[in-house]
Order: sequence, then C-alpha cells, then structure tokens
Amino acid sequence: MKRIENISEAEREKLLQCLYKEEIFQTFTIHSLQHNWFQVCYINKDNEQITSMLIVTDEGNCFYTTFWVRNKKELHIIAKQLQALKDNRILLAGKRAEVQEIMQYLRIEEEASTDFCYVYDKGNVTETDGNQIRKAMINEEDICYIQQFYKSFFQPSTEAELEKIRNRRKIESDIQKGLYFVMEGDEPVGMGRYGSVTKHYVELTTMYVKARFRGKGYGKTLLNGLIHSCLTAGKQPILQTSYDNREARGLYEKIGFTQIGEYSFQFMRR
Repeated sequence: MKRIENISEAEREKLLQCLYKEEIFQTFTIHSLQHNWFQVCYINKDNEQITSMLIVTDEGNCFYTTFWVRNKKELHIIAKQLQALKDNRILLAGKRAEVQEIMQYLRIEEEASTDFCYVYDKGNVTETDGNQIRKAMINEEDICYIQQFYKSFFQPSTEAELEKIRNRRKIESDIQKGLYFVMEGDEPVGMGRYGSVTKHYVELTTMYVKARFRGKGYGKTLLNGLIHSCLTAGKQPILQTSYDNREARGLYEKIGFTQIGEYSFQFMRR
C-alpha cells in the first residue's frame, strides 16, 4: 500500500466516492477525510482504481484505524499493512466479519468484539419539552459541565488521558458540531453529542446521565432530543452499542432504531 500524508483535493474526492458506497458504516472515515483529522492514509490501487484504504488517526492512547476494501480479496492487503506497522496500540474499527478475517490473516486467535449498529428509521419522534433539552454553549460553565461528564463517561486511567478529555479546543469543536444537555431545572444532569456527520447520517455518541438520575426517563428524553435535532437537519441518526449493553439496546429498539449490522473495535495485539 502507498503511504500518503498530504492528500490532494482530487485524491480526497476519489477516496470519498469509495467510502460513500458504504456511507452508513464509514461515517468516521468520511468525517476524518473531510476535516483532515487523520495522521496518515495508505492506499492500494489496481489500474489506477482504488481497491483498498487504511486510515490511521492518533488518539493519544491508541492509533484509531479504519479501512475500506472494494472486495474481500483486499482484506489480506489491509492485514499485511497492519503487520508492517508493528504497533500494539492499533485499534482497528470496522464491520465485524471483515475485522475477524483480518485477525485470521494475522493469526490472532480470538473472537472480534461485537457492537451492534443501529439506524433510526421511524418517521417521527416525540418532541421533547424545550426546557428539558438545551444545546451546550461555548462558555466556562458549560465547558466545566462537559469536562465533568467526559471524566465520568471515559474514566481516564492516566494523567495524559485526563488531559486529552479536558482539552478545551476539542470540547469547543464538539459543541460546534452539536452537543446537548438533558436538564433537571437549571442543572445539566446528562449529555449526548454528534460524532461523525456525513451527507445523510449523524452518529449519536457519548450519551451519559448522572448515576442518581438514571432509570427516571432522562436517557430517553435525551435520545429523543438528539433524534429530533437530527431529523430537523434532514439527517438520519445512527449509533452503536456493545452486544452486552442489553438495557441500551432495548431502549434504542423501543424508540425506533433498527439493527443493521455488527461492528468491531479490536486492538491488534499479537
């Protein structure tokens, strides 16, 4: 595969054309390419046609790595490139069946993790009370709340991880993209935000409610508010959750999300 660090606009358009063929499963990679969030891109071609790509983003504690292949025969190309990188901090994200096949090429003898992908396909949603949902603003008070929520949600184990989630520039970027609070009176008691945004989809992520407010409908209110904001913008909400998170899966399906496939986030440790 050819390593590319500075992608031309023409090359970027060609890559995006490939990724949009699987838009619903490639939202992160599309968003990364559109906003230059990645560190390096590896591309394989056959007669000038792109046949596979590997996108690596430095997340501090890991190299978040996504991929696209034109056909399954290209998976071994992805595996060889991962092997050449020789780094145990590679977190590979992709459709579970493809991640599992890459692991087999690399002789990693374990089952790939399982997340379920959901898309909201119901025509309407119960509009939430405007007093219960509030869009976060770029000010000291809201940034402080978000830092507290991120700490509880991500549970950093090192000072470097803590500094990363407290990074003001990243939080301001999240707010600009779309970050919402669920309220109890004037107090934010939970939050959710937009992750990757593409032409047709918005990924909903980092949904969190304070422990003492759980089981009281705040999570449902928050999710309905996020869905409503997506639909108002003309985009379809999507999200992912762990196979083991039965409570969340039950809520998503009850509200109107439909499971569309399995996804994996797998460290490539050999």
